[in-house]
Amino acid sequence: MMLKRKLVMLLFLFPAAMMAQEIKNGAIIFDMHPKKNKPDTTTVQPETKYPSDEEEEQEQIAKRGKVVKPPKEQNTTPSSVKADWAKYGLFQALFHAGFNGCQVDGDGYSGYKYIGAQFGVGALVKVHRFLSVSVEFNYSMKGAKQDFRTDSLSIATSTQQYKVQFDYLEVPLALNIDAVTPKNKQVMMLTLGLAPALLTRFKEINEDGQDVTNNPPEGQPHRFDLSAFGGIYFVIHRNYALGGRFSYSITRIRGANINGLTRLLGEYNNDLSFDFMYIMDTAKKSQKRKTNF
Repeated sequence: MMLKRKLVMLLFLFPAAMMAQEIKNGAIIFDMHPKKNKPDTTTVQPETKYPSDEEEEQEQIAKRGKVVKPPKEQNTTPSSVKADWAKYGLFQALFHAGFNGCQVDGDGYSGYKYIGAQFGVGALVKVHRFLSVSVEFNYSMKGAKQDFRTDSLSIATSTQQYKVQFDYLEVPLALNIDAVTPKNKQVMMLTLGLAPALLTRFKEINEDGQDVTNNPPEGQPHRFDLSAFGGIYFVIHRNYALGGRFSYSITRIRGANINGLTRLLGEYNNDLSFDFMYIMDTAKKSQKRKTNF
């Protein structure tokens, strides 16, 4: 009888034991609810990466069958940058000094034997990368001279002391053609123009060494002169240039001498000038000062 009771109790208590939980504080806890699957914290979920806008655009273009080329890098080397002549300044001041080798055509003598000084200031205006115009204010000494020579018909030496001097205030107006490299470096300048002039000083010595300034045999010179000139200058370092000009009077400097057949057409200045020139680029220097501060 006792055995049967024990078997009945085991039959009733077995399902409860199966659902029993751990004993907490001396009490048996029964969980009658179905168990839920807890997340497994031991495994790390990989982070989802989303494509960027550029990658999406590349993908869409690739699907359409277009080949996308990467953007070209801009070459900013000095050789590839085109120089801008305008940034070098519209107006440029210039200074020059040199000497003239002179003769007077029509006076009966020949050779560039008279040496006179010439110097002045001016301004150059850039109108194009290869063109500019300039105006100058110069003081120029011109004239003619006959050196001492030996008379072949006599033992004595003939003292030919003929000398004539014309000093002018000139205002040359010129058109200049500039030879410029791709980097905007000027290497040469050709110049062509006219030079109106005002006579400021005149002096003449005859062959015997007498001063005949007040009553010259060929007459008094004209007060005004107009010459045409052409020249070439070479840039030797930055703004420094060396060059020369040839000029010739368009109008005669004084009238013809009725006593000599060689002077019927009058007298004309014929000159070769050699110059040292400095061209100041004021705009370029001011830009440098601004960048330094």
